[in-house]
Amino acid sequence: MSIKVYHHPTELTTYTTEEQSFVKYLKYNRSFNIDIQRGLCIHPHRKLIFYKPGRTMGTRLFRGILQGRVDWYIKKNDVQDNFKNWVEYISDEQLVEYTKCIITRNPFSRIVSAYQSTSKMSVLNKRRRPHFQRPCFADYMSFDEYVEKYYIDPNIPPPDIHSMPMYKFFSSGKSIQGNPDYWGKMENIENDWKTIHRAFDWKDKHPLDDKGEYYKWPKYKGDIHAHRKHYTKNTKDIVREYYKKDLELFNYDF
Repeated sequence: MSIKVYHHPTELTTYTTEEQSFVKYLKYNRSFNIDIQRGLCIHPHRKLIFYKPGRTMGTRLFRGILQGRVDWYIKKNDVQDNFKNWVEYISDEQLVEYTKCIITRNPFSRIVSAYQSTSKMSVLNKRRRPHFQRPCFADYMSFDEYVEKYYIDPNIPPPDIHSMPMYKFFSSGKSIQGNPDYWGKMENIENDWKTIHRAFDWKDKHPLDDKGEYYKWPKYKGDIHAHRKHYTKNTKDIVREYYKKDLELFNYDF
């Protein structure tokens, strides 16, 4: 079965932009596969931004711990246009005043996770349905085929936002206004989340959920080297080149 990937010339232009204003970069119209606005969580009253790349536990952390606190603006279900208006009127000068955090993950591991979540073959092998509905870009491909089809050219966006290079969430190439004040690693989330908690200046150590119970502190229970068995020398080289900037910025290696 052929796979249709929605790459348009205008998207490639915005993807490779070196726009010096992060706000202008943020305002570009993007379709699903590179819409970085979908990964931004804004708390304007506390001046906080939580960047939420796909496949980094970001959604779990945001929904499970942060979202219970009022006044977050997110793009999804923005009925009152709070997020839309924030994006429209925020300035680069104001953005500098925000405390900005992001959760990262080893790109080699993240790509395996992205493949497994969009591969019908992977889902069938596990005899389960996808935990959420979105296009299966990997279809019935092997992992090698998936990497060689979508990640061979660093100048072309990945098939969907869940595997977009993490630095794209806060940097247009030259802008520094959106750069995070702190990044935590999913592989060390138990310790790093405490730092983010302090960076956001939350007073309580373990916030309560809507049932009045304390949230459990996040932990990463996986094997940080589990991804290695999926790679050949060729696919390792491809991913290394595609995520070169992420690997350098966040100090990851194979």
